[in-house]
Amino acid sequence: MAYFKLEVSYFNSFWLKKTIYTGTPGADNSGVPYAYGDFATPQEWRGGIASNFPGLQFTPPGVWPPFPSGCGSEIGSFGTSGYDEVENWFIEGSRYQEDFNAVSVDYGAKAYLKEDFNSQETRPNALIYSGVYNSRTGINETNVFSVGENITKAADPQKGSIQKLYAEDTNLIVFQEDKVNRALIDKDTIYTSEGGTQTLPPGTVIGQLSPYAGEFGISKNPESFAVYGFRKYFADKDRGSILRLSNDGMTEISENGMSNFFRDKLKEINENNDAVDVNAISAAGQGDYDPLSGFPAYISIETGPVVTLGSQLIIDGVEYDIYITGQSSGSGTRITLTQSLDFTVGAGVNLTFRTFERDKIIGGWDIHDREYVISMQKAGLGTFKDGTNYNTLAWDENILGWPTFYSYKPNNIFSLKNTYFTTNSSEIYEHYFAGASNNRNVYYGAAPAASSLTFVFNPQVNINKNFLTIGYEGSNGWKGKSFISDEQGKQLVNDNYINPSASISEYVNYTDNSVIINSYYEGAYDNFGNEFPATLTPPIQRAGFTLKEGKYVSNIRNNSTARVGEVSFGSSISGIKGYFATVTLQTDDTTDLGGSKQIFAASTNINVSSQ
Repeated sequence: MAYFKLEVSYFNSFWLKKTIYTGTPGADNSGVPYAYGDFATPQEWRGGIASNFPGLQFTPPGVWPPFPSGCGSEIGSFGTSGYDEVENWFIEGSRYQEDFNAVSVDYGAKAYLKEDFNSQETRPNALIYSGVYNSRTGINETNVFSVGENITKAADPQKGSIQKLYAEDTNLIVFQEDKVNRALIDKDTIYTSEGGTQTLPPGTVIGQLSPYAGEFGISKNPESFAVYGFRKYFADKDRGSILRLSNDGMTEISENGMSNFFRDKLKEINENNDAVDVNAISAAGQGDYDPLSGFPAYISIETGPVVTLGSQLIIDGVEYDIYITGQSSGSGTRITLTQSLDFTVGAGVNLTFRTFERDKIIGGWDIHDREYVISMQKAGLGTFKDGTNYNTLAWDENILGWPTFYSYKPNNIFSLKNTYFTTNSSEIYEHYFAGASNNRNVYYGAAPAASSLTFVFNPQVNINKNFLTIGYEGSNGWKGKSFISDEQGKQLVNDNYINPSASISEYVNYTDNSVIINSYYEGAYDNFGNEFPATLTPPIQRAGFTLKEGKYVSNIRNNSTARVGEVSFGSSISGIKGYFATVTLQTDDTTDLGGSKQIFAASTNINVSSQ
């Protein structure tokens, strides 16, 4: 057995190290040469070139003694032509020069605390803070948590876990699931004998927790929090409320005309993670991936959406405990896997990428329009009743109401230097960008989305009316999407008397409604059977809005089903009947897409049918 003396960099390093150099032995059998690609490729996972062992850096042969310990008979013996690997072992010991009974390096005295109960404890309603940090004096105790000091502050455990902290001036606002508190920072208060308060000098990092009035919290949706000036906004899903915290305390802003809407939508938000499956079809793939071989497996996606990081892979219904680490874009989407597989993926194989998501309530401040924007989002396809899996809308302090819904679905919302941004698919989108024309309602590279405006016609509220026409003052490019009267109440389809044995399906809630009113261009046609966008020969006719004296007007054609005892109905009848009518105007699909479109006023002509 050979003996070698090794110089170690540090006495107190206790390492047993092994290196394996891959290549062909030298002609004099003196060791393994420093080879990169001429003979073989070193394998980092087995200790080859560029392996990262603490305290041991690879250098060319001759510096480190060649220790031919052999890798066993499976690859040959040292010095033979078939040999291609050598294992070298190095030991850094704890005794000086590794002499027998020499002075040993030890850890020395170590202070410790024996606790009666040393099991892990989770306190979701409590805060803990470390020592101080001062860059000017070089003091850094951010990793010091002394058990001898009072460094914890607990909130009421009955109000749930702490979800959000916000520091404002000399106060710390603590958002729990069911309560909002504030605490003084670096000072405390005491109550005097006269019932007042007195502030104590610095000494207490987090002072006494004082609750805000109102039994509201932030539930488990801290992502809904936004701040502008002295106002804070957030959602309380468990109570179906959107809240504003300001100098005058807590205000339930969802009560301003939208209480039923938020009650219903927030009820559907699920705070637990759900599995969401996204289907795709492969174009090609490579299996048998060994993470130690350096040859990663990949699958190119032919059809399907972009796959998010962290997705689980399912091939033809078989689950693989594999997660995606990266992707590159080409003609499709190429993903790279991380764990060993044994498969071959050809074109057309059904793939499923499974992610685990939870519903979100994302909030942010729109600095451009001075609005609090909130987006309630269901994971996956969702179950919102309006047919989409999200609702994005805004609160305006100037009108103290919710003026608009938006058609975009953001991942994050924030404002910076008087500019409003959102993110989507790992990209940042600047809203209200004035450097391009016809960019309105163009979100995240998609086609321009349609804008709509819904309002109610209700002149002479106590009179039953016939609504005959509709007109608006504004831009070209608006169409009448719907014109619907008030509901008449459930009635039987075939009888106008009470039938106790009737099923629910036999009852109908009758309304009057109109056909779609085409916009000025989309309703154009000529006398030769040509319709827009075909070439038209004058005179041009309009089946929808026409322009008269600077105002777009149209008659209303009935599109209702026959009611019990009704004589006149159908598209040949002009107007709809009702006490009031709900009207929706929407931008069309052809007129100046992405351009500015405005409506200043809307009107209707009526006939009184009865009093």
